Amino acid sequence: MSRLHRLDPEHGIHHVYSRGTRRWALFIDRLDYQTFLHRLGVVCHRYGITIHAFCLMGNHFHLVVYCQDGNISAALRDLKSLYARRHNDRHGFSGPLFESRFGSKLVASYEYLRTLIRYVHRNPLAIDSRNPLVAHEWSSHRYFVEATLHSPEWLDTTLPLSFFNDRRDYRLFVEGPEALRSQPVRIALSNDVPQDRGDTALSTLLLLVAAVARCEVADIRARKRNGLIGVVMLIATDLGFYTARELADACNFSSASAVFNAVAQTRHRLSYDESLQAVHLATASHLGAMP
Repeated sequence: MSRLHRLDPEHGIHHVYSRGTRRWALFIDRLDYQTFLHRLGVVCHRYGITIHAFCLMGNHFHLVVYCQDGNISAALRDLKSLYARRHNDRHGFSGPLFESRFGSKLVASYEYLRTLIRYVHRNPLAIDSRNPLVAHEWSSHRYFVEATLHSPEWLDTTLPLSFFNDRRDYRLFVEGPEALRSQPVRIALSNDVPQDRGDTALSTLLLLVAAVARCEVADIRARKRNGLIGVVMLIATDLGFYTARELADACNFSSASAVFNAVAQTRHRLSYDESLQAVHLATASHLGAMP
């Protein structure tokens, strides 16, 4: 079975994670952690990327990466290669250090991004739930909590922190009870997207279809005749996110019947339009929860 094509749009935000081969340790001592972060800084400068959050664990790492030019694969290839050479030379090892392919998921909504920051920063609890998260030195969490700490120039906490009233609000969300994950983020993507109970799901679909099709969210409209709004409505109805009436209101269709007709036309178009097929398949494949 062929590998799923990795989504890599310009201005994309990705959750990136990678393990040591056979789950061996990537970081043996303090210098290893420092070396990895230094190499990360080199790669960020080289490719013009920014890190919104990170957490280094013993045998794996998590990064939340913003790629202005869509170079996620090249950047991670260089990061892993630079670090692996240094690690092996220093410890007298040989052979591959990392699993061959790093994992990545495109961040398709602000709700997802906020929950992802929490997920990444809570990773150290798997080692010892008694230690405070802010004490984990190899995580960006402490830079979110303490405004006085001097963070690396390649780390940008501004966007994630903008989802909270202040740093105390952020800390409660990350370190507090599991139930806090369900707190919503209310962000409108365009004038056509109402702030109602289905906002998060439709926002996710709009952003993800735009990323797959390499277009703007504004291009996903009926008058563009590109079929993309049909893909959004088809997936939304297949997954039960919206009723036809709600989609009609959200997507500027005249009635529920008009939505049903558009969905039927989209199903027919998918039978012969290969480019639209690819958008539909990739969107459906990448839509889902975090690992």
